[in-house]
Amino acid sequence: MKQIKTTLLAAFTAALAVVAGGVTAEEKMAEKPAVQKVQGAFPQSFSNAGNLFEEAPMARFEEVATFRISKGEKLREAMSRWTETAGAELVWQPKPSDGDIIFAADMEFTDNFEDAAESFFEIVRKQTKFDGKLHSNNVLRVFVANAKR
Repeated sequence: MKQIKTTLLAAFTAALAVVAGGVTAEEKMAEKPAVQKVQGAFPQSFSNAGNLFEEAPMARFEEVATFRISKGEKLREAMSRWTETAGAELVWQPKPSDGDIIFAADMEFTDNFEDAAESFFEIVRKQTKFDGKLHSNNVLRVFVANAKR
């Protein structure tokens, strides 16, 4: 049944091309080969090609560092600095109408980035409507969790 449908479709396409005074797609394809034949093995050799892949330094997310918040600093500014230091990406989801936090005191967290961010946001989520989560793809997402506060 499938072969009959294919044959009918090809015949219909050819008839349509003849009626329209054109050349069928099959005839066009017969004029030019779709692929070029390569003599010999491919690839011939990568030995002289050098390093084919760009080497990127491995980020050390478990490295212990000191992450600081300064009195008078805004949450977005601090998290931008933290993520830059850790080689992570910041995704800021609060709307402009949600505002930002201005910290009333200096804070310091000495730990790896994941644990420092978690400790920091434990404090933030208890006192404000903001929250944050570090995802496995190393994206720190800051969002409004509780609009009642």
